[in-house]
Amino acid sequence: MTTRSFTTLTLRAIVAAASVAAALGAGHYAWSWWRTARDRQSTEDAYVRGDLTTVGPQVAGYVSSLLVRDNERVGAGQVLLTIDDRDYRARADHARAAVAQARADAAQLARRETLQLAVIREADAAVAQARVERDFARRDLERSSRLLTDGFIAPSRHDAARTGAERASAALARADAAAGAARDQLAVIRSESAQIAAREAQAKAGLRLAQIALDNTIVRAPISGVVGNRRVEAGEYVRPGSALLAIVPLDGVWVEANFKETQLARMAPGQRVRVTVDSFPGTLLRGTVDSLSPGSGAAFSLLPPDNATGNFVRVVQRVPVKIRLDVRNALLGRLVPGLSAHVTVDVARGARDRFASAAQ
Repeated sequence: MTTRSFTTLTLRAIVAAASVAAALGAGHYAWSWWRTARDRQSTEDAYVRGDLTTVGPQVAGYVSSLLVRDNERVGAGQVLLTIDDRDYRARADHARAAVAQARADAAQLARRETLQLAVIREADAAVAQARVERDFARRDLERSSRLLTDGFIAPSRHDAARTGAERASAALARADAAAGAARDQLAVIRSESAQIAAREAQAKAGLRLAQIALDNTIVRAPISGVVGNRRVEAGEYVRPGSALLAIVPLDGVWVEANFKETQLARMAPGQRVRVTVDSFPGTLLRGTVDSLSPGSGAAFSLLPPDNATGNFVRVVQRVPVKIRLDVRNALLGRLVPGLSAHVTVDVARGARDRFASAAQ
């Protein structure tokens, strides 16, 4: 064999070996890429979300002072604005006077009851006295009757004794009637006690309502966060239920990722997530799958699609997945609701336990 032929065979062997190595390397890379892609699900249809607490007044009136600015950080309980409270103070004073009047009526009724008890005791004493006088008049009539029979007194004296006995009986009846009337009056007074107690309770309830309305003229922050979407100015007339501003707690935001329904087969709560936000492209955030929505976005839309009518076009639906960010992250306090994000979920972790639980 010539040197040239040997060289040609050597070159062919080297090329063949290189081709085989390249094929093996490409196959290994393809296998690794497929396995990695299979264990990860990504989407760019993801956004930062947060609890937007809308603040509104509970009473109507003119805003007397506005104490916060746009994008200002506030604490829970901090005063945001005040409403002119002159009308509400007058109502509270009126309600307080009604309570005082009800208490005065109750005290007066108690004094009337005490006085009526004294009247009843006086009437009972008058009855006892009338009964004694009646008994005495009856005995005097009996004595005069015996003396008239024996002829010791004149008939006029007997008539006087009989008149005295009748007068004493009438006085006793009158005293009994007066005592009964006094007891009836006591029952009337005690029946008024329930009415006055009810009026006092009503006045106290009115005072509490007036005080609550007065307290509500001071609008405070229900939570800690940042003021946004402010729609109120000092001097503006506001009504109950109107949205004046919003408070966003930036320390408690999360990410909502809308995955295709074809990506959810191996996705489960607890799986680790990598998140990048478009506003901070060089920062990688870590998180965890918190939960999956019980329905697709179309199921909760204002007008859900009805595929039972017209021509049918199959559209892949998306299901919201809530991503809970780690407590310690580089962008804590800087993420605001509405920012776009890119989410990648490691579906290999936890998928096996989920399938085992479903099988059981």
